[in-house]
Amino acid sequence: MSDKLQFVVGSTNPVKVGCVAEAASLFWPGAVTIGVETDSGVSAQPRSDQEMLTGAHNRAAQALEKYAVTNAGASFGIGIEGGVIDTADGMWAYAWVVVQGSDGRIGKGQTGRF
Repeated sequence: MSDKLQFVVGSTNPVKVGCVAEAASLFWPGAVTIGVETDSGVSAQPRSDQEMLTGAHNRAAQALEKYAVTNAGASFGIGIEGGVIDTADGMWAYAWVVVQGSDGRIGKGQTGRF
């Protein structure tokens, strides 16, 4: 494995990969960020909090697995899954972000809603 931290995003979407790369470089200059194709395992437009969280978990885990197959491994797998929910106050869009370490530890967070 490289001496540099490696962040593998469970998507090839340039916006998702770019956001992770920018955030990682603020804290770890020289960190490597790449995107790999994954399957969220949820609908194309998630419509519940749980569906978005499940999709983010699936993407983070697959990112680590897929990268490890052809490379020495990654430090972190990142899953980002956005969607919408309908509430009494209207429709809200947001995303879940899951970070899974190669040691199995998991962190999660949510974006702001709009």
